Amino acid sequence: MDTPPPPPTGRKLTPWKGFASVFLAVFLVVFLSGALITFMLPESYAAVARVRVISPELREHIASDEVLLRAAEETGLRRYLTEQYAESQPLSDERLLQAIRRSVQVRPIPRTDIVEIRAYSLSPRGAADLANTIAKDAQRAGSPSPPAGRIQIIETAVPPRQPARPNKPLNLFLSAAVGIALGVMAGGVGARLAVGYDRTPQ
Repeated sequence: MDTPPPPPTGRKLTPWKGFASVFLAVFLVVFLSGALITFMLPESYAAVARVRVISPELREHIASDEVLLRAAEETGLRRYLTEQYAESQPLSDERLLQAIRRSVQVRPIPRTDIVEIRAYSLSPRGAADLANTIAKDAQRAGSPSPPAGRIQIIETAVPPRQPARPNKPLNLFLSAAVGIALGVMAGGVGARLAVGYDRTPQ
């Protein structure tokens, strides 16, 4: 007597299951990759000092080579970077300026005579010291007679409590958003493949 064939044991692959499985896989890969990179990045802190520039032509002077190099010497930045880069000789002025310009932003606040000096560092105290030193050196260099100085410090920088970079909440949000977008596109492909699979003759 012939025995009947056993019933199929595999579950039917529906378009929804195809979409969900591919979407979840792509989303997790993108989101977890973004989260891993975010938490592996070194944290840096930002401190802000503000000065009032009575003479508009002195605004560019605050970010001049003279002021930045003097601030780098006074804060020990040249020595620190030389050690970080494992150099046998102190960094040249050119390389030091390139490094400090990546760590400092000087921008005027629109419709005011105030200039903001924002400095970044791996330590809160280092960021505050760099911003304040630049402000003091700019004031000293731009004011032949200090009592009637044309650059006035109106707010000194304080060590920040929280790191400014990386912006972890923003990075995680963007990772999730990109993961969802790519997951939806890949899930659509998975759903279409599931329809084709379901129509394949058994």
